[in-house]
Amino acid sequence: MELYVTPFPSGGSKWQVSSGGVVRTNANANAEDWSPDGKSLYYRYGDKVYTVEVRSDGSKPEFSAPKELMTIPQGVELISILPDGKRILATRSVGQRSASPQNLVLNWQHLVR
Repeated sequence: MELYVTPFPSGGSKWQVSSGGVVRTNANANAEDWSPDGKSLYYRYGDKVYTVEVRSDGSKPEFSAPKELMTIPQGVELISILPDGKRILATRSVGQRSASPQNLVLNWQHLVR
């Protein structure tokens, strides 16, 4: 699997960001994501997380060479890269594994009204 960028919602052209693959460890994981300012992309390959700077003049995006951001320790499952690009949300198994799924609820405040 590789990481591509394409216009939304029109589609059409697509530009390859990664070269060598990306890792999708979990259907719910966000191992690929935009930075909050839209100027960088993050993706995981192997046990490393990389960042790529994105520049666009409005017609075609240009991508910097991938730069290693961090190494994910063995046994840790990456869930999301936080907006500052310096921290991650991750899980690590402790004790016996359970068959029950884990749920992360965001914007939960509206559920308690």
